[in-house]
Amino acid sequence: MKKYIFMLTVSVLIGTGLMAQPGYQTVTILLQNYENYSNLSKGGTFSENNKNNYVDLFSSQNVEVSSLGIEVNAPKQVSLYKFVDMVKNNFDEESDINVVLSKIKVKNPSKVSDNRYNYTVTATQSLTAFKKDGSDFTSLERVTFEVDYIVSANTAKIVSMEIIEAKKGLYMDAHVIGALTSIKGSLVSSASGTLESKSKFGLGYGINLDYMITENFGITSGLTLMSYSTSYTLSTFNQGAYRTVDIDGDEYDLLATGSNLANDVKLNYMEIPIGVVMKFGGFFTRIGAKYGIAGSSSSSFTDGTLTTSGYYPKYSVTLYDIPEYGFDTYDLSGEEGTVDHKSVLNGFLQLGFNAAISQKVGITFMAFYETSFSAVHESSNANIAAGNGEYTSVLNLVDSPKSTAYGLEIGLRFKLF
Repeated sequence: MKKYIFMLTVSVLIGTGLMAQPGYQTVTILLQNYENYSNLSKGGTFSENNKNNYVDLFSSQNVEVSSLGIEVNAPKQVSLYKFVDMVKNNFDEESDINVVLSKIKVKNPSKVSDNRYNYTVTATQSLTAFKKDGSDFTSLERVTFEVDYIVSANTAKIVSMEIIEAKKGLYMDAHVIGALTSIKGSLVSSASGTLESKSKFGLGYGINLDYMITENFGITSGLTLMSYSTSYTLSTFNQGAYRTVDIDGDEYDLLATGSNLANDVKLNYMEIPIGVVMKFGGFFTRIGAKYGIAGSSSSSFTDGTLTTSGYYPKYSVTLYDIPEYGFDTYDLSGEEGTVDHKSVLNGFLQLGFNAAISQKVGITFMAFYETSFSAVHESSNANIAAGNGEYTSVLNLVDSPKSTAYGLEIGLRFKLF
């Protein structure tokens, strides 16, 4: 079978070198060379019907080859009959026209059905000739052919032959993300109570850029906007002294106790990944690190009460139950707080599949996991009450919280070049 495929490839190369001749003559010579080199196992030849079907391929708009840059505005590939016309219209029929494939790499045929096979040929293709205006013409490019053919006991026929896009180059994925996210850590030592957290659903979107150095290996980058969310519950809470000023500008230490606090925290990031991508057929994986630039954030209380008081060191007195100064018992439901989160470095792993729609477009499905290497938030004060009716978040009581996310990424994948 390998010898058979090699001979079939030789015929394609010889035929390509003869494209400068008139179309039907070219087809005839290509057919003759194919018969001479195919070496069918039982010594058979093409049936007349197969010959006619084979010749008809070269007037079909479905058989495409490399245009070799013959026309400035020509696409990378054109129908074979158009290519023959382009050669005839551009080059001197009396000059030597040379089309050569070199550095040829042939993949073993894959079986499509009982008697149908498909194989690919990757090569460097060059064309040199004199144009009709007397000038020299040279074109060089890397091409990949895909050949579909049928074999039987003593006949053979090519079904289709076309140039396909090389799998190296730059790809872009435009994607959306759905994930379970969390921001977790233990309660700081200066705060009392029982802290519980629950992961929440987060959304994201962005682009990935994969530059494939080889068919199977490349580097990846891009830009993603991602949100991380967690619901916190805190059974009891004792806030240590938090130095601030009252409505009169007097300095004091704010003290607070609370119970049954429920707080939803959301952190938004703009993430820039750097990593490697490995591809095997339609399956591929990315692994690397993301630098997350801190964006907006929110802190919403859905339950809990907080009782505050203030110690004035200037007067050595503690004040209680003075609402106008913010010393009272408050229901936190519906209150909003502030979160000052940090930029962080995340590690990520993605595993997925690209379902090809065409040579240049596909749909990607990626499962992923990522986690931050450093804390997303740091606070010098373990406080929730900030004075004057202002609040922070339960995240202010968490020691070195880190973000994690896992879920699914769905996108459209385009080959740019």
